[in-house]
Amino acid sequence: MPHAHAWVLVHCIFSTKERANLIPDPVELCRYLTGVVRAKNVTLLAAGGTANHIHLLIHVPPAIPLAKAIQELKGNSSRWLRQCGVRFEWQQGYGAFSVRSRRWPTTSRTKRSITASGVSSRSS
Repeated sequence: MPHAHAWVLVHCIFSTKERANLIPDPVELCRYLTGVVRAKNVTLLAAGGTANHIHLLIHVPPAIPLAKAIQELKGNSSRWLRQCGVRFEWQQGYGAFSVRSRRWPTTSRTKRSITASGVSSRSS
């Protein structure tokens, strides 16, 4: 798609199987996902989570289907967690909601508060 231009922000949420507390270090998992999105040409704007679910704010290029991007993120992260010795499985499916660009914080103070509550990243 040489002339496709889109900037659609998507808030994605996916949970562990049966919402079990299987994520030992959500911040470390978000750091790992930063590398995955960079390799897949997806832009990660913010990430955070708990022991049983992860939130991502991403921009997926028009040439990559959202379902494929989520499949890559979930597949790579579950494989990595199992390699780290965690008996891990994501719940099937995910939530994905579009976010208006104006709602994405533009002030550095707001970005710092997001960073304090999780991992905030700008990678492409």
